[in-house]
Amino acid sequence: MPHSARRVWALFQDYDRWPDYAPMVLRVDVLWPGDEHHNGRLRRVIYKLPLGRRGSALELVQDVVTKAPFKWFEGPIYMFINRQNEASMRRASEWLTQHPEYRPDLLD
Repeated sequence: MPHSARRVWALFQDYDRWPDYAPMVLRVDVLWPGDEHHNGRLRRVIYKLPLGRRGSALELVQDVVTKAPFKWFEGPIYMFINRQNEASMRRASEWLTQHPEYRPDLLD
């Protein structure tokens, strides 16, 4: 990515901007802010799924058990999510290129 790591990280921490570059993200809700360094932050991401459906994911998840029939769709769902994540990374880079005014203090 042709942008400074600090600037990219700032954009990734700017949850209100995620829908600007992440094609499947509808919104991000911060459920717990974490400490002063954001350690322990808990967020819920509301994202698009195929066929007009919506899903949500928590940043901190444990003891997850997937049961039938949903487990049959895990492979295709994860492939879909991975494609969207890759598109998000490309679009984040493009967004930063198109918005040089965003956090110029973090340019290397």
